[in-house]
Amino acid sequence: MVADDQTASKVSRSWDQYLVKAIFDASAQDWPKRSEDEIRSYEQGLNPGYECQLFALPSPIAVFGELKRIVKVSLGDANIRIYPPFPLNEKKHASGSFVEVAIPEGTENVEGRTAIPNDAVTGVRAAHGILPNGIWARGLRIDVPTDKSVDVQALIGMLLDHICQYTHQWWIRESHNPFLGYVRLGAAVGWDFRTRQLFRSQGDAKVESPWYGSVRFQPALGAAAILDERTWILIGHHLSEGSRADVGILGIHEAVADYMAGRDERCILTLCIAVEILLNKHWQVVLKRPANDSLDKIVRTTSLVDDRTRATLKKLIIDRGHVAHGRAPYVVGKNPDCTIETYIEAGKTVLKNYLAGIPSGVWPKLMTMTLNRSAG
Repeated sequence: MVADDQTASKVSRSWDQYLVKAIFDASAQDWPKRSEDEIRSYEQGLNPGYECQLFALPSPIAVFGELKRIVKVSLGDANIRIYPPFPLNEKKHASGSFVEVAIPEGTENVEGRTAIPNDAVTGVRAAHGILPNGIWARGLRIDVPTDKSVDVQALIGMLLDHICQYTHQWWIRESHNPFLGYVRLGAAVGWDFRTRQLFRSQGDAKVESPWYGSVRFQPALGAAAILDERTWILIGHHLSEGSRADVGILGIHEAVADYMAGRDERCILTLCIAVEILLNKHWQVVLKRPANDSLDKIVRTTSLVDDRTRATLKKLIIDRGHVAHGRAPYVVGKNPDCTIETYIEAGKTVLKNYLAGIPSGVWPKLMTMTLNRSAG
């Protein structure tokens, strides 16, 4: 059935937005009395041209602990200030999800609900390995002009793209933090499957709560680098220029994110497209070869990979074709020599050699290049 045009809803990415502010009673007796000079000084100290906006990013950024520079970006006639990312209170964030919560209980059917007791450890969240001189930062401050219309969401998207491009932090562009998984609490239960409460007994020492929190730990990841001041300033320059990050580089990291999330078929699709983009950019710009050469030909003759990687890429192309047509991968997993991990390593090899093979002065063109052929 085709929906009537007058009643069908239209797809839109626009969001309605409204402000929420606390309003205090100015007659509160415990407030200090202010003179007219103090009130005037306060009002004159306000900057009506700017407002500070704070954001909690879905995923943390590994940032150099001494990063201090405020990046100033010009978008059209709007001057924007982006502060270095800063840490949030992750344990408090996690514990808040379980405050004043009642959980269902029963044997065959839900027979009632029980509040999570105060002795339960609720401040649990995934921990990250410590990178040298680095901190994990999920908070972001951006000062924007109050009299300009600024698409801050698009700006943050570009910012994360460039950070991913230069640091290879594959996780930061995900819509959720892939390290967190689920915030998990546990509790002992009785034969009736009701959660047990803390058994207090006078004279007992070190009474253990029947509730516990489960903390997952993500070690520091190998190839990623922390965001340092040199890269931070360079990214600010790209944002002011309106330059997009290299979609081929981003595609490799998207494939890694898909792999880490267990989305192997999507990983194969994304990885193969990213490899095709990178090989084509090198083929056309560095080697000055025809734009309409096939991916098969490029893989057979490119100087960016060794014979072993070349053989792996040929298998990746076969599996990409199967997945793209709704079939299961044909090659991967059939023997120990061809796994999704070998595909990922082949893609990382292409990326490494692509970056190493960029001649001096060519990078800005390659980064923003639009291919003259269809990659896919």
